[in-house]
Amino acid sequence: MAKTAAAKKRQVNEDRQGEYIAGGNSWLSHETVYLEQTGPYAFVLTPEARERMKRDAEVKASLSLLADSVFADGMEPVAAVKNEDEPEYAKAKEIAEFVKTAISDPQRPLETVLREMFKETFFGGVKVAEIVLKAKDDTLILDRVNPKPNSSVAFFCDKFYNVLGIVPVNQITEPKSGTTIVNGKKVIRRDHFLVMSFELCDNDPRGVAEIEGALEDWCEKQDTRKQWKEWRRTSAIPKKWVTTAEKQQSIPVMDADGKPVIENGRPKVFTPEQQAIKALEGFANNSSFAGPFGTKIGQLEVQGTGQQFINAIKYNNSQIRKIIVGDALTTGEADKDARAARESAKDVSDIRKQNFRRVISDNVKKDIFRLLTVVNFGEEFAHLTPDCFLGDTEANDWATDLGAASGAGYEFAPEHFPQLDVQFGLEPRKVLPQPVNKQQQDPKQNQDQANQTGGNQP
Repeated sequence: MAKTAAAKKRQVNEDRQGEYIAGGNSWLSHETVYLEQTGPYAFVLTPEARERMKRDAEVKASLSLLADSVFADGMEPVAAVKNEDEPEYAKAKEIAEFVKTAISDPQRPLETVLREMFKETFFGGVKVAEIVLKAKDDTLILDRVNPKPNSSVAFFCDKFYNVLGIVPVNQITEPKSGTTIVNGKKVIRRDHFLVMSFELCDNDPRGVAEIEGALEDWCEKQDTRKQWKEWRRTSAIPKKWVTTAEKQQSIPVMDADGKPVIENGRPKVFTPEQQAIKALEGFANNSSFAGPFGTKIGQLEVQGTGQQFINAIKYNNSQIRKIIVGDALTTGEADKDARAARESAKDVSDIRKQNFRRVISDNVKKDIFRLLTVVNFGEEFAHLTPDCFLGDTEANDWATDLGAASGAGYEFAPEHFPQLDVQFGLEPRKVLPQPVNKQQQDPKQNQDQANQTGGNQP
């Protein structure tokens, strides 16, 4: 009976380690799936619309601001083991120092490439780059990380949409190892690539474009701009009107020889209205007008300055900023915004920035730092892959709390100083300062205390 229960429990545990529902359409029964970059979740944002959105002033400014803030503190590998008392601390620190050196001199700075990939991922949902290493002193270090157009790569997955490799759509050369042929397609091993994505839907590796949330407001802004342009053309410049003089006569049209022009068997004439319009056109061009006695000329004044169009565009821009940076008050103008509202907007922006930093750090650690660790130290040290540190958005608030704690009388012990140095962006002190003996610090005070207690009496 006990043996049967143990076998049943073992079977249940094995079942829990499996996956049983295929990704994508319900009829999918193949063991592997070939996913081109045109995903089912990007059908609205066409390539043309995506390129036009990249050139939009508000989109470009907000996304550049977000990218600058995400990468403002730089990037640094940090040892996977933080506690010096841990047995693997020394090895983890050695690997972290090696990775820091290995990524320090690529053809293009890694931070620059990551920043570009970040912005492209925001528009495309995913961005793939090839990781190329080079040999140096019996080690392999980073030579370059080259992003590829989404149209040049496709994902090769199992039926559960787990990525097994990358299929090159446009391939010039073929690696000697790490390539397999599946259903006539060449598949390059997954660890040769950096894949950046922020959000997936149904585990589809092609990701979801963050910018799609701003598509409707961006389209409305384009319509508003067209209407505003037409309004300026038809209404921004005041229009003239004219009434003809009473009993004004038509005049015949003469040819070059001074003879009346005959049209349909009758002399062609200028009606009083045509004469007035021609004179009015001359007035618009030359600032002078001549007409028969009794002719009246006036001007149609347009009510309003087109502020409705400006307000509509400002609203659309605020919604676009909300999608990109997380809150409409983070950038742009505001008429009546309280300080508390601005501080709340900054908190929201910091949360969003920190989320992006976490995703990018995970991608870099998994795809670049782990590759450098495995090829140089061995698979057995993969668990000591350094973390990727992109900065802490709570630094300002932490400094404020530090000042408040110090003002309240909280005293920091010497062992706190190295961490304080890190928070302030300083090189941590190697030698801890010794606590000051207050009795040695103020001899006069010590003497006064001794006199009060009779400490100098024999």
